[in-house]
Amino acid sequence: MQCLLESWAKKRPHAIALKFEGRQWSWEELHAWASAWEEELSSRKIQPGEGVGVLAFNRPDTVALFHACARLGLRLVLLNARLTQHELSVLGQLSSLKLCFADEMLLEKFPGAEIFPQLALTQLAPTRLAPTAYHAVSSNDSEENIAATLFTSGTTGTPKRVDIRHRHLLAHAAASAANLGGDTRHTWHVCLQMFHIGGLVNLGRCALYGATLSLASKFDVEALDAEVEAGKITHLSLVPTMLSRWVEHRQERPIPKGMEVCLLGGEHVPLPLFVKAKRMGIPVLCSYGLTEACSQAATEALEMADGRSCGFPLPGVEIRISKEEMGEGGVGEIELRGKTILIAEGWLKTGDFGRFDAQGRLVVLSRRVDLIISGGENIYPAEVERVLLECEGVVDAAVGAHPSERWGQVPVALVVLREAVLLDTVFVETVFVEEVLLPHCRQHLAGYKIPKAIFAVEELPRNAAGKINRRKLQEVILQRLASSNF
Repeated sequence: MQCLLESWAKKRPHAIALKFEGRQWSWEELHAWASAWEEELSSRKIQPGEGVGVLAFNRPDTVALFHACARLGLRLVLLNARLTQHELSVLGQLSSLKLCFADEMLLEKFPGAEIFPQLALTQLAPTRLAPTAYHAVSSNDSEENIAATLFTSGTTGTPKRVDIRHRHLLAHAAASAANLGGDTRHTWHVCLQMFHIGGLVNLGRCALYGATLSLASKFDVEALDAEVEAGKITHLSLVPTMLSRWVEHRQERPIPKGMEVCLLGGEHVPLPLFVKAKRMGIPVLCSYGLTEACSQAATEALEMADGRSCGFPLPGVEIRISKEEMGEGGVGEIELRGKTILIAEGWLKTGDFGRFDAQGRLVVLSRRVDLIISGGENIYPAEVERVLLECEGVVDAAVGAHPSERWGQVPVALVVLREAVLLDTVFVETVFVEEVLLPHCRQHLAGYKIPKAIFAVEELPRNAAGKINRRKLQEVILQRLASSNF
């Protein structure tokens, strides 16, 4: 990865490497920008393997910084800008950061962070290596370096640090190219945030293919639609919530020719949405993946895409259904192995359940058992429950999912309140929730994790072992919100 930017700066110096909100940089200019970052980081005496943090929504500086870190053997730590100061403090402890750069409006969330420096484009550094094509890149020791650190919540709600090596990003880009093509003509539009794996992998794709990275600070349906209308996007990654808003925005008007692929991931894709998008000419492909697999592990093929599966495993990735977990109809836990998988050896147990259809395609039936996926964001009930239980006045808590037309799912909580709260004439249930519990959640949780509804109950549904009975929990939530939509 460390040599790719120099290679394209030499072979295609004036071709567009990066676009962002009306501005653009050639490969030569991006190379110069990365060189400026390299000088900046070197002057700070940062040693190989140390972490350089970024607390920001998508911005072009991060792309140049990524390449500079690759050259110096540094680890880019991408912090979720949506998190609260409390949540970020936990990630900071897990990150081993040497320094951290942040958007100015986010500085107060992360004490010690500094504003991104305004670096002038310096004279181009000498080209170190010029691989002839993306499929001919040879392996070397630098590919074992950690390219980036992301964070994903474990099933206990405790943040988990995930270190992604350069070889993982390169293997994913090569596998994706084998399925979708990898070409200098391509323009990948990236509105997924780079602190998620679905956004990050596009840096590897474009660096390997010599393709243009069209970066957006956030998902803007009008801006996206304008780019598509102008024929400026060939490839795109979305979560179903984004696709739904785009389809609604266009009012089912067909898109012009030019777009080759629209990848869908992050959550279940409703079949009616898939059919509507295909009817409009949007080349949608369902996929299955996770952070520990460096994004996609399986993706539909264009000629077979029907929205009823996640397609076949990508080249170099093996998928099996655990025989130990396999039940009726061949359903069991999905396990992964291959060059993109972030474990040294053996099979990765995903905790997700699925089966293979008659054509050998992967059908995902349920994501991680307790996982709530809202607008493409993962929410683990254990994390939200822990915050609820930290609030004075709450004895017990459980969080489940409620269907949402806009977000796919939203979190809903059931709580058991302390007797003192119930006897307090000042605090009736609704007042306690609005004036105490929700403000507490806002202080400790990102907005998308805050329960959209909280109900007080006498006791939570539990099984004989004393664990929350998730099936009965969902029944209670559906009863309470039978006619509600968020």
